[in-house]
Amino acid sequence: MKYVSEPEHYASVTAMDKFQVETVVGFTVRTAYLEEDWYTLAGMIRYPIIINGTALNDADAFLGHMTDKTISESARDAMLEEDFLDMVVNEQGILMGGGAILLGDPNFGAKVEPELEIIAMNGIIDSSK
Repeated sequence: MKYVSEPEHYASVTAMDKFQVETVVGFTVRTAYLEEDWYTLAGMIRYPIIINGTALNDADAFLGHMTDKTISESARDAMLEEDFLDMVVNEQGILMGGGAILLGDPNFGAKVEPELEIIAMNGIIDSSK
């Protein structure tokens, strides 16, 4: 018997349907994170964001900060192991890759198009050290 999950799994944090969430996360966010495509991720972040204790107020600051940064092996492994089905949802948002990325919908509850933004990103290390 094939397991079919609850179609409203993410309904407490976004109006996006389950397929949309898992497609955006599984393809766009996951791919960009694993490829260390900071440009793609910069456009998906809700600013300000804090990375390793540094507050970044916009995409330019994020891109400047990410020079010489890479993803830790443990964060990479967690992201590779994630199947992006029925990800953990809590009051803060959707956790992917064992908590490597937290996503939220800034439009949740409003009568506008839902979207997912990165609220937090973990597992980043300075590769120049």
